[in-house]
Amino acid sequence: MTSKYKQLITILTTVLVVSALAISYAYAGDHGGKKDKMKMMDTDGDGAVSKEEFMAHKEQRFMKKDANGDGVLTEDEMKKQCKYKDKES
Repeated sequence: MTSKYKQLITILTTVLVVSALAISYAYAGDHGGKKDKMKMMDTDGDGAVSKEEFMAHKEQRFMKKDANGDGVLTEDEMKKQCKYKDKES
């Protein structure tokens, strides 16, 4: 194999590895770390999530999905929320 082909293979391999790492990092960032979620739910800042804090977080998520505010999630509301999350990624 000639020197030019070895250089080309090395460059392409490097580009692929860097691209794979960048994509992996981007996807991990979209989901947030456990510490970030913990901080978000820990509303009183005591370093722990109480049942009340946990349930309040779930309530907020439910209300966000309940587009018409009727207290019921329909299949359409669930699908819309999933599509919205897919677009954020």
